[in-house]
Amino acid sequence: RLIQRPGVPNTVMTGNVTQAILDMVDIVSAGTADSVRAAARARFGKMMPAIVAFAIGAVAGALGFRHIGFWALLAPACALAWLAAVTGEHERVATAGRV
Repeated sequence: RLIQRPGVPNTVMTGNVTQAILDMVDIVSAGTADSVRAAARARFGKMMPAIVAFAIGAVAGALGFRHIGFWALLAPACALAWLAAVTGEHERVATAGRV
């Protein structure tokens, strides 16, 4: 990794799932050192919410597409538009006093 940042990477979920599996193996393996097991447990705990949220979104998208077709994209598109508007307003207010 060229740039380290806090939190869980959210660009490629395959890497997160792979790391979670490797961490789970470290956690349950009998010959793993306690320091390695503790680091794996901490990493696993940070990654699971992102993995679970991704899985829920994937299932919701599949069910939405199955039942209402391409219209299922309307909900996430509206959510993204709302987030963009809220973020834009927040940035406008935050930088209003700056020149």
